[in-house]
Amino acid sequence: MQFRIVQLIVDFAKRFGIAIQIILSEANVQFKTFVVNNLHIKAFVLIARVVPIGGWLKYEEQDEVGYTTFSWAVRQKDYVLLDRILKVISQEALYRYLFMTDCVGIGPLQMSVSFSEGDTTATRKIVKAIKSEKRLWVYNHLTFNNELFLFSLVRGKHKAAHCELIMQSLPVNDKVHFMNQVTSCGSSPILLQAMGGESWEQIKTFLDHYPKENLMDYLNIINERKETFFTEAASHHTNIYVDKIFELVPEAQRATYLSTHHQGLKALLYAKANYNYCGHQIPVLESFGIKIPEQYERLTPAELKEKLPHIFEELDATEDLNSEIHSVKDLPNEHTVRENFKSQHGIYPLSVLNMDKKEKICLSEVRRAYRKMMLFCHPDKNKCTEESTTKSRLVNEAYGVYSKSEIRKKYYHL
Repeated sequence: MQFRIVQLIVDFAKRFGIAIQIILSEANVQFKTFVVNNLHIKAFVLIARVVPIGGWLKYEEQDEVGYTTFSWAVRQKDYVLLDRILKVISQEALYRYLFMTDCVGIGPLQMSVSFSEGDTTATRKIVKAIKSEKRLWVYNHLTFNNELFLFSLVRGKHKAAHCELIMQSLPVNDKVHFMNQVTSCGSSPILLQAMGGESWEQIKTFLDHYPKENLMDYLNIINERKETFFTEAASHHTNIYVDKIFELVPEAQRATYLSTHHQGLKALLYAKANYNYCGHQIPVLESFGIKIPEQYERLTPAELKEKLPHIFEELDATEDLNSEIHSVKDLPNEHTVRENFKSQHGIYPLSVLNMDKKEKICLSEVRRAYRKMMLFCHPDKNKCTEESTTKSRLVNEAYGVYSKSEIRKKYYHL
């Protein structure tokens, strides 16, 4: 009976489409909210196929545990209902659904990734529904247990298929921006995978999305404990892919790679100090040409283990941490700042300064580019036209992203 009534409504809508559109355009928020929350979802989506009310779904209210019909369809793996909703939903309503979390802080996409194990059906349907140019923005703003979505995505073998699907949904440049994220303590996704002892197949699949010419820089990301992907892998007795990591680095760059952050020497010292667990790593590391300094060679594993924190501290003290020689593209949280800047202004900050094509850019170069741009667009040199005023403000904002902490902070979380 209910289906018959809905069918009559659909037939009526087809006959009087123009009049209905006029009426709908005059509908206020209270009416839309009432319809969405009181009409059965199956009836709503059936009507929405012929009447443009799919956007009204953004007014759906969550139930007592924080579920919407969208998240419930994902939770229950009701893919028929999910398909019907996605077919009529507006992009605005879709984004609202994706950022609505339940009582424990889990949204529908995170729910699909975390609780569907190898079943990627819901993930695939949701990703396909998001406009390609908006996917990076959505992924970068989703959180799970108070951390960015990416870091939950790379933890756990059962998430590998979901991770691969989401990576494939991004253009090459967006993949790099996505993978370049770091946690608050400086850990990169690949470092977290090493810490979790993930399989080499899973790690290699993830690394295959990163441009080979920049891969060494990615492998050298260091966290606040001065650990890299290489040293973390070498410190886990269950990880047997240290040699595979080394093979990823071009032969001409291997010596430089091992000396960066002293990671080769650190790995060998750790393996010797923890001989019972990591002794099998020693011949592999020595085959790379790494040698333990003479003053530590005669120490027993127990003696070396006791001195290890002090040794590592001395090695770290020799690192040149002058920020002027680091690329501004590699600063912590730089990916988030850039993407949020673009979402607000429609252009990346380095593009504003005509520096986007450079791979390595130090802060002094940003300063020079800023001064050069201001010579041409400063209002005083352009009769204070509206265009020059707008341009100079944008240039100042872009420069402030790299030179003023208060400007950077406002782009961390938009």
